[in-house]
Amino acid sequence: MNSSTITFNSEVTEKDMIELTKHAPFLKLGAILCFVGYSLFDIIFCIYNGGLDPNNPNQWNILGWGTFLFAFTTSMVYFGYKRLPYTRGKKAFKKFKKMGSIETKIVFHKDSNVFTAGRSSHTITPDKNMQVVKTKERYLFYFGKGLYSPSFCISATSQTEVVKVEKIMNHLSNTYPQIKVETKEQ
Repeated sequence: MNSSTITFNSEVTEKDMIELTKHAPFLKLGAILCFVGYSLFDIIFCIYNGGLDPNNPNQWNILGWGTFLFAFTTSMVYFGYKRLPYTRGKKAFKKFKKMGSIETKIVFHKDSNVFTAGRSSHTITPDKNMQVVKTKERYLFYFGKGLYSPSFCISATSQTEVVKVEKIMNHLSNTYPQIKVETKEQ
């Protein structure tokens, strides 16, 4: 191992992919947009159909239906977003398994501040949008907030892996002080 590189070798598991999807930035954004969009739809529905005429006997009926639709749809969206990381993570793991890339190698090059990941040595350059999430068993790296932005995870079960990740974060904090490790408990 070269002194200017830090290398991680691991096997990607289904749990890794589920965890990587569970804390992905695009899920938070999607849930917020869905909730705000439906709230606006519900308010417009109630105002348009019910009006604010106190002499309208159907107004309370329409507001009741609007409230019911809002509660029902909000709960469906909530439970759908709770289930999404599991289905999406399992699908991603099956795709990785088909490609035969269960074994993965991640290398951080200190001299150029670049990660290379996977069998094809895909180059990932950290920037101010990089997010690092630490869970009980893994470090999750996200490079952007989009659905198809690069991401990977590193096991945090062994002390040597934790020390290596801390070295990377210390090195990157000099270049990008806004990158912090966010800790999430299960």
